[in-house]
Amino acid sequence: MPHFVSPRHLTPILVAICFFSAVAAHAIPSNRVLKTSAAPTRAQIESWKTRSASPGELWMPAPQNWDASLSLLLMSQGTTRVRIEANDDELARLSAQKNAFAPLKLDLRILWGARPFSATDLEMLNSLPFENATLVFERLPMRIELARINALTRSVHVELNWNRYPRYIEVKQMQNLDSKHAIEMNTRNFPLYVQMDNINLLPGQSKILRIRNSAVTERSSDFTRGLQGLGELVLENDGQLSDEQWFRLRTLPIRWVSVGVVPSAESLRAFFSDGSAPRRFVLTEQNSVTEAQWDRLREFWDRITWVTEDFVP
Repeated sequence: MPHFVSPRHLTPILVAICFFSAVAAHAIPSNRVLKTSAAPTRAQIESWKTRSASPGELWMPAPQNWDASLSLLLMSQGTTRVRIEANDDELARLSAQKNAFAPLKLDLRILWGARPFSATDLEMLNSLPFENATLVFERLPMRIELARINALTRSVHVELNWNRYPRYIEVKQMQNLDSKHAIEMNTRNFPLYVQMDNINLLPGQSKILRIRNSAVTERSSDFTRGLQGLGELVLENDGQLSDEQWFRLRTLPIRWVSVGVVPSAESLRAFFSDGSAPRRFVLTEQNSVTEAQWDRLREFWDRITWVTEDFVP
């Protein structure tokens, strides 16, 4: 029986074809990330080389079966870092494949559910050869969970994916997290005074704020600047900020994540003009760019990360 490709698969296939055509026509940013909907097969990894499109970094879900030869194949083609996103119930499978990931620089992002982070989870996570790991909670971690996280042999990020800032009583509980770990807070607003005050009750942890589509006012930028131990401010926007807004955020370490929009040359220059703190621009959900857009990005290649999405059936 002949095999037909369903219509719902045509769009991502065409997007991938357009993307690889664009890569052939232009030089690409020094740090390109390929995000896949499934772990790639050996044939798919090999096909990247023939299309001159091997990414520097691969983001993928937890693989069912992975062996060291796939890791070595990735490395031979220039892909040295892999980020795996998994649910808590997939941790055991990852731990069983730990030796297969050893050749790579491994990053983990684990979405933790309702069940507690157990002593067994601690042992399995410690067994994995990760460089960076993020534990994502949509609830407040219990004291016993924080104690187990403190027992990890390497530092991790604890992400509070609450779409708001922690309240005073929640901050008091998060004070039990060791200062070697970082706390990431996801929200839609810049902090007000009381939120700044609460966050500053956290002792020595590095703080990361991820803020989505929020206007930068003079008042909110002042409170953001008043945060102690701010490791990074991540601004996720589907538009662009004005020169005045970037000026209000001067001296702050910022990662600007632009969702499907290549900003104007003026906005990029305003963003990168502050040399007093680290700045990085991340372009997502845009698999191809025009010649004019390339001209805008070319000036800042060494500080750009381009996240593209490839179709994996």
